[in-house]
Order: sequence, then structure tokens, then C-alpha cells
Amino acid sequence: MMLTMTKNLLEYALRYAEKGFYVLPLSQDKTPLIKFANHPSLTSDDIKTIWNKYPYAQIGLRTVQFFVVDIDNEAGHDTDGFKSIKGINLNETLSQTTASGGKQFFYKKPKDISLSQNIGVLDGVDIKAHINNYVMVAPSERNNTAYTWDNHLPMNEPSTDIINLMNQSKPKIQSKNIILNFNNSNGIRLKKYTGKLIDEIVTGTTHGTRNDWLTRMTAKLLNSGAERENIYYLLCVINQNFIDEPLEESEVNKIFRSMVNKDGGQ
Repeated sequence: MMLTMTKNLLEYALRYAEKGFYVLPLSQDKTPLIKFANHPSLTSDDIKTIWNKYPYAQIGLRTVQFFVVDIDNEAGHDTDGFKSIKGINLNETLSQTTASGGKQFFYKKPKDISLSQNIGVLDGVDIKAHINNYVMVAPSERNNTAYTWDNHLPMNEPSTDIINLMNQSKPKIQSKNIILNFNNSNGIRLKKYTGKLIDEIVTGTTHGTRNDWLTRMTAKLLNSGAERENIYYLLCVINQNFIDEPLEESEVNKIFRSMVNKDGGQ
């Protein structure tokens, strides 16, 4: 049975690559098993070599030619993304049901239109579009539950509603004085855990402590309950924006896998 499952994963990975997708081997907790950022797509030979080394690797696809509207369900995430996105025209396209019961809609990236990734664009809804982001796809499994395709439709271009949603920006504070006025009117404002964590992330660290700092940040972000895929993506962004030279991606992967295992693995 195990042999059949691993053989199928390799066969599916090869099929995805043949269709022109950027295949990415993942652990069951969605951690990438190879260095991939800004790298070309894997060849068939690459995939065979990787799956020979990691026979139980799950399959991810990088969002290079397409993007994904990722909708959480209340049962799996305690957040009803379907309620948040109600009224948005999710025009027919390829879609899948995730292992947690959510939905992911796959759309072609339109030409000549600027699109931006937007994690948390709505409560329980993410737009995954950066070339170094990725999604796990069928027949991969997580927590012993498989991802499944809902249909065999082609990836269509998104509706105007979705394009507007992707480029939706969050309101900006017009003046720092507004913040000061709010604080003064309410007396001393106690900073909550999330606020402290955001401040710490933005402040960053110095060259000599990057490894320990990312380890602590990973632990704190895992403790926050955020999706591990999003935590990993955020760590990569943080690492690339260190004032000093970023850590090797393999080192970031090592830190992330180690902390996920300490957090309970699955």
C-alpha cells in the first residue's frame, strides 16, 4: 500500500511538471524540502531524484503562472471565509477541497494587469500570488486527509471582483498625530502580545544573531496559531529583508522544520 502511494505521488508530480507547473516537494506540514526561491521549475529528472530521496514528499505548486483564492472553513480554522467572501464573483475555474475542508480556487494570472499577493485580504481569505508562494495540491495528504480536485475545469482568468479584491489595500493612517491623539485620549495604552510581536519582527536583528532570532520568531508565530504555510512565507520575507546578508534558505528550512517538530509535528 505504501509503495503504491509513494509511486502515485511521483507520477502526479511528473504529470504536473509536464503540464508546465513549478512543482515543489513538501513535508506533510507544508514545509518545502528543497531550496526553491527564484529558481527555475524542476525538470522530470529533478523530480525523480527528489522523490527517490523523499519518497513520501507531498506535492506543492508554486504560484508562478497562476494565483489562488484560499478560503478557510469554520470547522477547520474557526473562521468562516465563505461568509467573508459572500457577494464576490468567484467565476468558474479549477478548484480543490483542502485537507481541512476549505476551498482553493485557481486562476490564471491576467496579462498586463498588476496583481498583488494579499494574505488576510478578508477574514479567513488569502490571495496567494507571489512567485515564491505555493499551495499543496491533490492527491497530497495532511493529517491523514487528502486534498481533492473538485472539477477538471481549466484555470480561467479572474472576475473583476477578484482583481479588485486582490489589489484592495488596507486603510492607512494619514498622520502620526492621529495615533498620538488616540493614545492621549485613552490614557496609557497597554501593548498586547500581537503588538509586541509585530514590533519585534519589524525591528529585526543583527548579523550575529540571525539564526537564534529566526528560531525565536518561528516559535512565537507558531504559538500565535497562524497557518504554518503563512508562517514559513513570512519567515522567508523577513530573512530576505535582513539589513545584513540573509541566511541560506536551507538554514531557514532547517529552523522551521525543527520548530514545527517541537510544536507537535502535524
